[in-house]
Amino acid sequence: MKNPFRRLSACSIRTKYIIAMSVLLLTFVVSFLFVGGYFSRVAFDNAMQSAEADMQLSYTELDRFEKRMLRLNTLVQSNNDALELMEAMPTLSAPAAQAAMSTLMPLVYLMSDGSDDYFSRLYVDTGGAHGDSTSRLPRMQDVRDTPWFQSAMSGWGWHRFYSAQALGADDPALLTPIRSTEMRTTLIGLLRVDIRTSALERLLLPVRSGEYVTAYLESPEGELIAMSGVPVDAPDYLSGLTTSQRTGFAANDLHTFQTGVTTVSHRRLPGSGWLLCFVVHHDILSRITLRSTAFILWIGLLLILTGMLCALPIIWSTSTRIRLFHAHVQRYAEGALTASEITPDRFPPDHPDELGELIRVHNAMLDRIDALIRQQTQHESELRRLEIFAMQAQVKPHFLYNTLEAINWMARFNQPEKVERTVQNLTKFYRLCLSNGSDVLPLETELEIVRRYFAIANARYQSAYTLDIDTVPRAMSCMLPKLTLQPLVENALIHGLLESDNDSGSGAIRIYTRAGEDGLIELCIADTGAHFTQARWDSLFSSSPPADSMDGAESYGLRNVERRLCLFYNRDAVLRLDTGDPTLTVIVLPLYAPGPHAASV
Repeated sequence: MKNPFRRLSACSIRTKYIIAMSVLLLTFVVSFLFVGGYFSRVAFDNAMQSAEADMQLSYTELDRFEKRMLRLNTLVQSNNDALELMEAMPTLSAPAAQAAMSTLMPLVYLMSDGSDDYFSRLYVDTGGAHGDSTSRLPRMQDVRDTPWFQSAMSGWGWHRFYSAQALGADDPALLTPIRSTEMRTTLIGLLRVDIRTSALERLLLPVRSGEYVTAYLESPEGELIAMSGVPVDAPDYLSGLTTSQRTGFAANDLHTFQTGVTTVSHRRLPGSGWLLCFVVHHDILSRITLRSTAFILWIGLLLILTGMLCALPIIWSTSTRIRLFHAHVQRYAEGALTASEITPDRFPPDHPDELGELIRVHNAMLDRIDALIRQQTQHESELRRLEIFAMQAQVKPHFLYNTLEAINWMARFNQPEKVERTVQNLTKFYRLCLSNGSDVLPLETELEIVRRYFAIANARYQSAYTLDIDTVPRAMSCMLPKLTLQPLVENALIHGLLESDNDSGSGAIRIYTRAGEDGLIELCIADTGAHFTQARWDSLFSSSPPADSMDGAESYGLRNVERRLCLFYNRDAVLRLDTGDPTLTVIVLPLYAPGPHAASV
């Protein structure tokens, strides 16, 4: 078995670094998972303890609130004057009963004491007098037949707390029968303290565990008194409790049990007998602890990644310089040097170490290579320019000699008008050819040169041939080497129309544009002479020119144009023959984008 460390040593610096960073990151991730699991468990236990503390706080606050309610009984039971008035009220006349009620009114307001948590009322037997309109002292005769009144008066009990359902009201209440001091069996009044449900909900509200705990009060009969925390439709977590567990001595102690998805704790309040129940929802608590744990883990992971990213420039600097330097050397070794991208970018020797010294030597070598390549490129460009210039120089004298000879014959035959027009066309022709010394002209100028040439040629050959030009506007700005179209039109006129078998002397040359492949514009020079076949066209551009002198002259003119266009477009071939119509000779010139040396030719 091969040694893995030896195999690792053969890897690149970047691969070694990635493997090392991956192992380090994997170690951190595994460690964080263990720490996250432990933290999640600790957070869950702390949340359970917070729920227990909230229940103890709620139990304490509710017990204090109950004692506060029960102390209201003392205000009535200890006030002998109030008891005597209530005991004598059934026998008093209406005016005297009204006076007695006015005396009892301050006592009722004193029991309420302006609090928003409860509302006190004292039911009295007013005899023939009317009850208090403010309902602070309602008549006991009006409620004697209600179920809650009969329940409150039954037995020999003292106070008793009732749920809102038992009272048929919106809030629960404390009912305390007021009996005669001498005859304890004689009922002289009823104290009713309505407890606001909002006050109970405020006392029930878990301070630290409200997000995952449902806290509620339940009567011994299973009626809901108040609820706070996580809302539930119908809490039945204590439905399995026995009567002893609800109302017996066992209910006074704190009991906790689990149902699989919840932890339920309950305890009976001593004053009202209501059961205080706290339900911890495990699913909600798990989501909360998972969210907090994930947040802490993400923060820790972010800190680690930040530290690694901060250390990355220090660790990676040398390996990056070596890798990039290797890429530059590799490009040079693979022969990626071109005219547009002469050498790779220089590597900055930013550190005075061994690698920096090697980079400086390499940069000096690249500078020398750059100079040599630029010198060679400039030399090739100059050769191209001279070659095109020589070809253009060969075109101009040839045309000039023929035109001057034609003007001479016109003068001999006493044709001054033709001489004048021909001289004017020749002057315009050469003015356009000079073109301020530029070797490249737009198609629009080239077409004007052709028009002048054709007018001169028609006068010279005493012919009536026509020239039709039909081009699209966007093609007029396309650039061509100077005198590209004139030799093609001359070839069509001399070897197409003049040498054709048509004796009528009629014929036409048409220059037009059409859409080519890949969105190119193709310029077509067509004549009706039909002097070309595909085989003859191929022979004209073969390595050995045709044997006969006429085809040799024709071949020379077309090869001259083709050579200049190949240099201009930096292509191996440009012109082609369109043999779609056998009655026409159509030479097609695609208008490509100029090559890299076009501006210098």
